[in-house]
Amino acid sequence: QLRAQLGVPEDAFLVGGCGTMEWRKGSDWWAYLASQTRGAHFVWLGGQKNSFSRQIDFDLRRLNPGHQVHFMTPTTNPAPFFAGLDAFALTSREDPFPLVAIEAAAQSVPVLCFERAGGMVELVGDDAGYVAPYGDVTAMAREIEGWIEKPERRQQLGAVAAERARQMCDVNVGAAKIVALLENLPNR
Repeated sequence: QLRAQLGVPEDAFLVGGCGTMEWRKGSDWWAYLASQTRGAHFVWLGGQKNSFSRQIDFDLRRLNPGHQVHFMTPTTNPAPFFAGLDAFALTSREDPFPLVAIEAAAQSVPVLCFERAGGMVELVGDDAGYVAPYGDVTAMAREIEGWIEKPERRQQLGAVAAERARQMCDVNVGAAKIVALLENLPNR
């Protein structure tokens, strides 16, 4: 469904990004990542036109990644977007607890992120995606290309990502843990 909406081949490898177009979200790094990755289409969900997005447009025209970069307007139902991805690139410089990455992981989509950029490193680890050195979009690009070449690896990472998102972030799992803790408190 997402590929048809974007007008890309059914077998296209889709790398997602999501959020506002701003320095903190690293949407400029996402554009550089798109220009360095062979064999993938990149789609960014959200973000309004602003001075930062115009800078990204400027860079994309010069980086010339071709027709492999797509932008989608914000939606109240992002689940089909996340479900249609093969990978999610969280290129944020600062993002304490990025729900968009958790939503992607919950859909069995492996997550790429940067170390020292926020709270996703604990979820991603070394078995639910890829943690790149801070700002190293080239390392991210090579990892994505590896997933394109070995789809079974991407699927394995995605399965771990989904289970980890459930264990760490699902309200039903978390609420049960909190209730158990409260039940074990001494009576006052």
